[in-house]
Amino acid sequence: MTIAEEKISILIRLVSEKVLAWGLPFFYFLVSIAFYLRTYDSAQIKITLVQILGTIFIGVWIIKLLEEDFLEFVNKNLIIILPLVAFLLSGVFSFSHSYFFYASWNELVRRIIYIFIALIVIKEFDSDQKFSILFKVLFWATFVATFYGIIQYLDVKYFVGLEKGLDPFVWRMAFGNRIFSTFGNPNFFGDFLVVMSPIVLAMFFRRRQPIYLFLWFMTAFCVVQTGSKGAWLGFAVGLVAFAFLLVVFFLRTKKKWLKYAIIGAMVVSMLVAYVGIKQNLKQRTDSGSFRIFTWISTWEMINTNPWIGTGIGSYYVTYPAFRRPQIFFIEGKHNTETDHPEDEYLEVWYDEGYIGFGIFLWLLATFLFISFKNLSVFSKHDPLKKYLDIRAYYQLGVLSSLIAQLAHNMVCVSLRFVSSGIFLWLLIGIIGSLCIHNPLSAKTPPPAPNPKTLLPLSARRVVQIMIIIMVVFFVKIFYGYFDADMKHNLGIFYSKQGQWDNALASYGKVVKENPSFIMSHYFMGNVYNDRWTAEDATMPLKSTKVFGNLRQTMCSRAIRQG
Repeated sequence: MTIAEEKISILIRLVSEKVLAWGLPFFYFLVSIAFYLRTYDSAQIKITLVQILGTIFIGVWIIKLLEEDFLEFVNKNLIIILPLVAFLLSGVFSFSHSYFFYASWNELVRRIIYIFIALIVIKEFDSDQKFSILFKVLFWATFVATFYGIIQYLDVKYFVGLEKGLDPFVWRMAFGNRIFSTFGNPNFFGDFLVVMSPIVLAMFFRRRQPIYLFLWFMTAFCVVQTGSKGAWLGFAVGLVAFAFLLVVFFLRTKKKWLKYAIIGAMVVSMLVAYVGIKQNLKQRTDSGSFRIFTWISTWEMINTNPWIGTGIGSYYVTYPAFRRPQIFFIEGKHNTETDHPEDEYLEVWYDEGYIGFGIFLWLLATFLFISFKNLSVFSKHDPLKKYLDIRAYYQLGVLSSLIAQLAHNMVCVSLRFVSSGIFLWLLIGIIGSLCIHNPLSAKTPPPAPNPKTLLPLSARRVVQIMIIIMVVFFVKIFYGYFDADMKHNLGIFYSKQGQWDNALASYGKVVKENPSFIMSHYFMGNVYNDRWTAEDATMPLKSTKVFGNLRQTMCSRAIRQG
C-alpha cells in the first residue's frame, strides 16, 4: 500500500467514525421528537428517518469495516455478537418462507436496521467521550418530549372546549385527556419515558445535579398523564429494578434505615402502580378484555405453524381470520384493525415459531446476564476515588431500562414501532459495548496504520462503490414511501372535495411508490363507490385502466401467495 492509499484508508476510517459517533445520537434525537402532520400518518417521518438514516449508517459502517481487520473483532467477541446475528438470520429465514411479501419485507427492513444499530454501538462506541455525547443528546430529547407533553396536559386541563389552546398543532386533544407528545400515541410516548426514566435517575445519582432529578420528575409526571396502563407497569418495574440494583451493587453503608427506605419505596411504587392499573381497568374493562381475547386468538394462530412460524411481520394479515366474536362486541363493529397482539413475545413466537422465539429469548438472556456481570465489575469500590466508575451508572440505568421495557412489552407492542423499537437495540448495543471496551478509554485512539484487511485494495474500492450505489438506491425507495404517504393524504383531501380524478391519480401514485401500502387500494374502491353514489356513472378511460390493472395485479398476487 502506497502512502497516498494509506492516507485515503485512514481518512475513510476517521470520517466514518465521526459520522457514526455524532450521527447516531442525533438520529435518536430526531426520531424521538420528529413528527409531520401533512402525511396520512404523523409518525411516517419517524419511519422514514429510521429507514433512510439507518441505511446510511449501515453503509458507512460496512465501508469502514472493509478498511479494518473486523474478523479479529468478531472472533474475540463472538459470544456477544452471535445472538444478534442469529436473530437477524432468523428474520431473513422467516421472510424467505413468508407468503406475504410486502408485509414481511417492511418488518425485515426494520429487523436489519435494528440489529445493525446494536452492532454499530457495540463496536464503535468505545470511549467515554462518545457515551457522553450519546447520553447528553438523549437527555435533550427527553426534555423536549416531556416539555411538550406538559404543554399538552395544560392544554387539556385549562383550554378544553376552546378552538385554540397551548398546543398549536392540529392534532391537539387527539386522545382526549391523555398526552402523547411528539410520538402521536400515548403508549409509544409512555414506552419512551419508561426507557429514559431509569437512565436519567442513574445520572442524578452519579452527577448529584438537581437538573437530572427535575427531568426525572417530568418523565414521571408525563407517564401518569399518558393514561397508559402498560407504561405505568413498565415505569414501576423499572423503578423497582433500579432500587434493587442500587441496594445490591451500590449502597455500601452501615445505615440500614437507608436500605429499608429504598425497599419501602419499591413496595410503595408497585402498590401505586397496581392500584392505578386496577382502577383504570375497572373504568375501561374493554381494554383488559380486548387483550385477553386477542391473546387467545394469537395462541390459536401460533399453533397453525408452531415451529418455523408464518412469516416475519405477517400477523396483521392473518389475524382477521382468527378474530374472536367478543372483539366485535367490544369494538362495536366487525372490521376493526388489529395489527399486533399487544404482546411482543407472542408476536415473535407467531412470526418465527419456536426456533425464532427461542433465539429471541437467548438474545435477551445473554444481554441480561452480561449486564449483571458488568455491574458486578464496574461497581467495585475504589477507596482512592470519590465516585464509582461512570460505567457503573451507565449500566445501572441501561439495565433498569431494559427490564422495564421488556416488562412493558408483555402488554404492549411498542417494539413493533420504530420510535420504541430502536431503543431496545440501543440498550442492547450499550450493554455489549460496555462489556467489550473494558476499560473504557477517555477518547477513541487514532486509526492504526496498515491494518489487516479481508480484501485487497482494488476489490475493497469496488465493493465500497457498490455499497454507495445500494445505499442511494434504497434511500430513493424509502423516500418514495414517505412521498406515497403524503400523496395518500392528498388523495383523501381530493376525495372529500369530490375531485374524483385527482383522487384516483394520487392513489395511483401511492400504489406505484409503495405497493405495500394496502390502504390506498381500498381507498380507490371508496372513490368509485362515492362517485357512483354521486350519480356520476361515467369513469374516465384512464381511471378504468388503472383500476383494471390494479385488480389484475392483486388477483395475480393472490394466486402466487396461495
